[in-house]
Order: sequence, then C-alpha cells, then structure tokens
Amino acid sequence: ESGFRKGKWVLVAFAMLVILRSAPQMTSMTFLPKLFHDRGYTPGSYGLITSIFMAGAALGGFAGGALADRWGRRKTILWTLLASAVPMYYYPVASGFALPVLVFLAGFFNGGSHAVIVVIAQSLLPHRRALASGLTMGFMFASGALGSYLIGLAADYYSLVSAMQVNGLLCLLAAGLSLVLRRDYRETYQANT
Repeated sequence: ESGFRKGKWVLVAFAMLVILRSAPQMTSMTFLPKLFHDRGYTPGSYGLITSIFMAGAALGGFAGGALADRWGRRKTILWTLLASAVPMYYYPVASGFALPVLVFLAGFFNGGSHAVIVVIAQSLLPHRRALASGLTMGFMFASGALGSYLIGLAADYYSLVSAMQVNGLLCLLAAGLSLVLRRDYRETYQANT
C-alpha cells in the first residue's frame, strides 16, 4: 500500500499538479533574462539573477526530500507550493535587495516538490519505478516547455511582467491539487522506502 489514492481521476489530477508546478519553474528560467533585460539590467546582472533562481531550485529539491522524510510527501508538496506563490508573484516587479531574495525563494520553494513528485509517481506505479521516474521527468520538461510557450503568447498580448505573475497563481492551483493525495504518515513512507 503506497499510502495514496489510486484511480484514473487521481492520475489526471496528479498530471495537472505536475503541469502547474513545472510551468512556473521553466518559464522563470526561460524568461528571467528577458524580463530583466527589458528593465535595463546588464547581461551579467540578469545572468546572476537567473543563477540565483536555479541555485534556489536545486537547494529546494534537496530540502524538499529531507522535509518529505520528516513531514510526509503530501504536506511537503502542499506547503512548498503555497510558499512559492508569493515570491513567484512578486519577483517580476521587485527591485533592490528584495529582488534576489524573492527570486531565490521562488526557486527554492518551487523546487522543493520536484524530487517528492518523482517519488510519488514511483509509488503510483510500484512495479515500474524506473518507467514512472522517466515518464514523470519527461512530463515535467514537456509541461515546462508548454508553459513557456503559453507565457510567451500571453506576454505578446499583455506584458511579460503580467504574464510572469501568473506563475504565482499556477503554484496555488498546484498546491490545491496536492490535496487529492491522501494524507500520508511517516510510518507509511518509511515502510515503502
């Protein structure tokens, strides 16, 4: 028993969660340079800002795995995605010292659910864990690419700042979808690892 609900509707909701979590991460990495180039930043400056986001995502992935061992997978996904919504919404309009802090926190909290989602996918397909990992990672990259395309289209009609702020809403929606996963307990998690 994996500790999670099963069924087609759960897989659909889980797939939507992956899309809504992955799109903000990929669109941030794609459009951060353009966003700050348009604001007059030098290539070195917006390269550093993008690196801060990616460093945050990497550290967040590590921290998310540790938190999932302590809190459980669903709670980790829920709270990291909720926490990512505010910095994702505000970093496109931030400046000064708040800018690198918000960019780091957006990456950190969004990245916190990355590895946990892969582990959940493995628990949904317990006899095909390698397949589950490969499918999930590929789906994350494809979702991010689709999200980047759609944000790019939205930026053509509105502004890149407004389009990027939608990432905060996407993180909230992804957090809500994490509630389709049944509460998991540490004992259940440890029994399955």
